[in-house]
Amino acid sequence: MLRYSEVLYEQGRYREAETVARTTVRMFRGLCTAPENIQLAEVRNSLAKTLVAQERWGHALEQYDTIRAAMAKDMDSYDRLFSGTLYKGLAMLRTGRNDEAARDLGKALQRTEERLGA
Repeated sequence: MLRYSEVLYEQGRYREAETVARTTVRMFRGLCTAPENIQLAEVRNSLAKTLVAQERWGHALEQYDTIRAAMAKDMDSYDRLFSGTLYKGLAMLRTGRNDEAARDLGKALQRTEERLGA
């Protein structure tokens, strides 16, 4: 269902993408999935992205913060998979978390430069 949520997001159907992502999170929780599960974190990340697209900055940061807290014992994976995104950086800027936003946006720029060979 994660991929379906992402398709809806790409189509600009943010509310529907949010609904699918929230339903998927509930499914994972209903199955007693460990909070640090990577797939659950990916769904939460997708949910957060849909919330950013709807300019629901605080709600998006709740998801990003939940991911970080759940993965506190595996910060290497967290840093590799979920830190340094434009979406998270924008939400941080919009909620006044400027220092954190600068770090995340800087990391996003660095990754983009590495990927593009700049």
